[in-house]
Amino acid sequence: MANLQWLKLSTDFFDNNKIKLLESEKDGDTIIRVWIQLLITAMKSNYQGRLSITEDKPMTSDDISKIMGKSEKKITKYLEKFEELQMIVIEENFYKIKNWSKSVSYTHLRAHET
Repeated sequence: MANLQWLKLSTDFFDNNKIKLLESEKDGDTIIRVWIQLLITAMKSNYQGRLSITEDKPMTSDDISKIMGKSEKKITKYLEKFEELQMIVIEENFYKIKNWSKSVSYTHLRAHET
């Protein structure tokens, strides 16, 4: 499995209509930050966009809230919003970034590369 080191956001990231809708929410800046953290968390999990503790153990909203230092109530609200906007899906009890390969551009680096 590749060691994913870099997340590259497109310069038109904030032009996306879904991002604009999230930004317009009362706590839009926080929602956008949580979205970026979810992308990074999925990269760290390294299971094709799945949010996982291990290959077989899905991350729960409680796990995500602890990792991000947010209340579970807020994280659950944000996850529901991301699901409503079809930014995440639930597959086999895993939260998964929808269209993972299209959602992020990342660089694969092996441990010996610098």
